[in-house]
Amino acid sequence: MNREQRRELTKALFAKGLNQKEVDIFLAMRGFDAAKNKFNGGEKVVLNIEKIKSDVNWNDKTDVYKNFVKDNEEKHFTVELDQKYKDGSLVCLLEDSSSPKWLWWCEDLKIVED
Repeated sequence: MNREQRRELTKALFAKGLNQKEVDIFLAMRGFDAAKNKFNGGEKVVLNIEKIKSDVNWNDKTDVYKNFVKDNEEKHFTVELDQKYKDGSLVCLLEDSSSPKWLWWCEDLKIVED
């Protein structure tokens, strides 16, 4: 389920009278776990290359973005919360030297297990 589908489904569920907890449970049953798709900052992650490159818009992405992804396939990063997205759904990477830093959606990153 992509973001647009999730948003539309969420709107429809709210319109039917479900509360946030019920919507989260329904989305979890459909394969989306809202709790797991947020970061607190400080987590060690790698880029989820498989997910990123399987995006239907991969061919339309800029060369700068594609090169960043290709150059950092194996690199470990530290999650850094962005000022605008303090809920942890969109994050920056501490080691990213780009200006401005790339914003990453939580599903485009995988937590590195110690």
